[in-house]
Formats: sequence, structure tokens, C-alpha cells
Amino acid sequence: MRKGIVVIVISVVLALFGAGWAFADACYDVWDKAEKAEALGKKAEGAGKYGDAVRHFSDAARYYGQVGKMQGCECPKIAKSGRHNAALYAERAERAKGKQEYAKFEDRFNKGRAYYEKGHAYAKKGRYAEAVKAFSLAEQSYKNASGFAEGKNKKAARENAAKSAKYAALAKSRMR
Repeated sequence: MRKGIVVIVISVVLALFGAGWAFADACYDVWDKAEKAEALGKKAEGAGKYGDAVRHFSDAARYYGQVGKMQGCECPKIAKSGRHNAALYAERAERAKGKQEYAKFEDRFNKGRAYYEKGHAYAKKGRYAEAVKAFSLAEQSYKNASGFAEGKNKKAARENAAKSAKYAALAKSRMR
């Protein structure tokens, strides 16, 4: 009889308090997912993989946001920390997105510069048909770069595109 009463008492205690423990565990489970996404984002950002960093930081912000909305967590401060971290990692995702855009700009701008220099090398050797092609590719690369930039970078890319077009026309005129 005593064993039966002990089993009933333990069952009642687990039924009453077990759900709270399970929910507290859920808070920490989501927090752990957020921390894993955060670590992956930092690793990707360090490797220059900004697209992956944006995705992982966005995931971290979403998970921290979920924790921020949970109630009944074991630690009463975890919800506030979750809301704070959600804002922090949403901002970090935006910064990584900016770095991604700048990396695209830089890549296209450098390709434009390389084509531009090839065009001059061809023109110096009198290979005007190849110079026209290189200057045209430089112009296109600079135009593409201007789409990923703002301010002085956009202005520089546009100016270099115009200069490349001018030299392409000049090389074309000397072909005749």
C-alpha cells in the first residue's frame, strides 16, 4: 500500500511540476540553437562568406526572438536577454549584408580595372581590336560595380565606365 501511495504522490508531483521543467528545457533548447547559429555566422563572416553569415545571423536573431517571447523559463532573465540578442543579431546580419554588397562591388571593380589595364597594353602594341574588346569589358564591369555601391564608390565606378567607353571608341577609330 505504501508503494502505491508513493507512486501516486510522485506521479502527481511530476504532473504538476514536470511541465514547467520541460518548458524551461525548451527555453534552453532554443537558446542553444541560437548560439549555434551565432557561432556559424561568426565563422562564416571570418572566412569572408558573407551570404552564409547573413543567413546564420538571421537564424540566430529569429531563435533569440523566440526565446524572448517564451514565458515560464527557468531563468527569469533569459527572455530579456533573448530580446536583446535578437536585436543585436538582426543588426549583425544587416552589417554582414553590407559587407557582402561591398565584396561584390570590389570584385567587379577590380575586374574592370584588370580589363582596363589589358586594353591599354593592347593599344600600346597596336592590337586595337583586342583593346576595344578589353575596354568594352572594363566598361561593363564598372557599370556592374556601380550597382553594388553608393556615394564615392558609385561615382568612381561610373567615371571609370565612361573613361573605358571613351578609350574603346578611340581604339576603334584607330583600327581603320
